[in-house]
Amino acid sequence: MLKKTKINFKKYSKNEIDLNLERLKIALNLLGNPEGKLKFIHVAGTNGKGSVCAMLSCVLKNSGYKTGLYISPHVIDYRERFKINDKFISEKELKEVLNKIEPILSKLRKENKIVLTEFELNTLIAFEYFYDKNCDIVVLETGLGGRLDATNVIKMPLVIIITSISLDHTDILGDTLEKIALEKAGIIKKQVPVICGPNIDIRALDIIKCVSKNKEGELIISDTKNIKIIKETFSKTLFEKNKKLFCLNLPGRHQIDNVCTVFECISMLKNFGYKISEDAIYKSLKTIKHPARLEILSKKPLIILDGAHNESGIDSLYEYISKHFGNKKIVGVFSILKDKYTGSSLPKILRIFSRLIVLKIENNERAPTSSEIYNIAKKHNENVVCKSDTADAVKYLYSIVGKYDAAIIFGSLYLAEKVRRIILRKT
Repeated sequence: MLKKTKINFKKYSKNEIDLNLERLKIALNLLGNPEGKLKFIHVAGTNGKGSVCAMLSCVLKNSGYKTGLYISPHVIDYRERFKINDKFISEKELKEVLNKIEPILSKLRKENKIVLTEFELNTLIAFEYFYDKNCDIVVLETGLGGRLDATNVIKMPLVIIITSISLDHTDILGDTLEKIALEKAGIIKKQVPVICGPNIDIRALDIIKCVSKNKEGELIISDTKNIKIIKETFSKTLFEKNKKLFCLNLPGRHQIDNVCTVFECISMLKNFGYKISEDAIYKSLKTIKHPARLEILSKKPLIILDGAHNESGIDSLYEYISKHFGNKKIVGVFSILKDKYTGSSLPKILRIFSRLIVLKIENNERAPTSSEIYNIAKKHNENVVCKSDTADAVKYLYSIVGKYDAAIIFGSLYLAEKVRRIILRKT
């Protein structure tokens, strides 16, 4: 197992959400604007952006391009946020980048009274690291929203992708699809092509169309019509596109939407002169791994981990469970953060489990108490057990999982990080 990064990022940044591009622009200017010397695919969206980023970076790597990938949050280790050709930044490299930018951080603090947020610091690290390592291209995932997201300091990406729009972070981004779409569309730049996922709500899509038209950019909406699903299992999907067979190693019908978006981006990159073969695409989709996205942690017993934490994500998970485990006995492990909007999705999915194990996510200010989560779950499922922490929940899961056909862990990527580490030690 990978050892957790021990670097104290609180020493260099403030742990809060404070959306503002100016602090990072000043820091990047002092650093020589490494982001201005890189080529980007900029990806936003409520759900699906992580999977799209993972697939694109894998395809580009297998096509011979040195590919940077910046994501958040991490599931395995903090260093997962900064990857080149699917390899985490090393502890040594991370320290080297921090040593290089520390004088700038000190200067900002002393002379300008500026302290970067943790996400701004991460973005600064990513730009410097990818530039220093001479990446050919960088797949850049937004953190929160788009318009004021730290990644939006870049000026001219090759392609912009907006995967999906649904209600999430409503306290920050707005309480309607239109408001959230406007924030996500804030990454659209003048005359830069935009690719949208195939199932964006028409209310949100109208906003994106309007912004894209004002920016004089081509808008492409991904289409699933030329994809024929041959076979779906709980671990992968076989599909046909233009009479060619592909195996997608990411299960769930929603991943077909994401793969359509990836194909559109590949087509556009080819038009720009990037050499991407069918073999590279086939190999990438067949071998792609994405932690905590319907990830099979164990086959005997069958334990599946998913980061579903908002209305759209939980709907996708419900569809997956219904399709593959509809007549089976399943046990769920569940927790959630206070600020996550789940609408009618949460009651629906909580009822599907034969037994529910609930717990508080430790060391997270946004986490409800165990009793609060228990009370939420108990309204929709009579068979609920409350555990004090992750280790206790996993221990209890292993004591009962043999009585069930499968176990599914969901509700938060922060929960996923903690559970994943414990379970993989056991397998």
